[in-house]
Amino acid sequence: MKILKRILPIIFLTSVLATAQNINWKSINPEHKNLSTFEFGYDFGLTSQLGFYKFLNTSKPIYLGIDASVPMGNVILDDFKLRTSGLIKLHEINNYILSAKVSTIFTRHETNVVRMASFGTEFSMLVGYHKPGWHVSVELGHHKSISTHLKHSTRMSQNYPDIKDGWYIPTEGHFFLGIQGSKSINPSLDISFRAGSISNESNDEKPTIPLYTQIGLVKSF
Repeated sequence: MKILKRILPIIFLTSVLATAQNINWKSINPEHKNLSTFEFGYDFGLTSQLGFYKFLNTSKPIYLGIDASVPMGNVILDDFKLRTSGLIKLHEINNYILSAKVSTIFTRHETNVVRMASFGTEFSMLVGYHKPGWHVSVELGHHKSISTHLKHSTRMSQNYPDIKDGWYIPTEGHFFLGIQGSKSINPSLDISFRAGSISNESNDEKPTIPLYTQIGLVKSF
């Protein structure tokens, strides 16, 4: 169990950030209810991400969507993440907007030591200044892996005979704080950016490079 407690935070944190829904509420075209996104950036490694979101014009405007991300590597599907998300506009004063984002996440990550399949959640609050052609926001959030299944490699099992496969509840989490924004290229296309820092939930393990950056395109239709 000691070796398991040491490797879980390190391995899990190599595959789990890349947040989506960098949306300017003031750029919403009433005729465009859908968004498609493509992002590329650094989140414990180089990653690319595709997403689709649907706008619901309720009493509190909401975007619901799904995205998938993969790290850049030789074997594409050994690591990936699927996320379903909801972004809700809570309050607006002049051009300042408060939003909340809630996500459920499935992550798969494999090394020569262990294969991990994890279910988790993510919650964040955003405060930003939004204009029709651009916006900038500050985001504070928390990611938590609720349950993770481990399948260890033969080499790992031989070196540590007492190590066990199976489900572990709960496992690891981290906080993130960053800035994000967008600039309209034309009425249906925005370029977006994100950057920030990451801090592990526990104090004994820390990311090697505790930063993330991301740039992308947001297409409305």
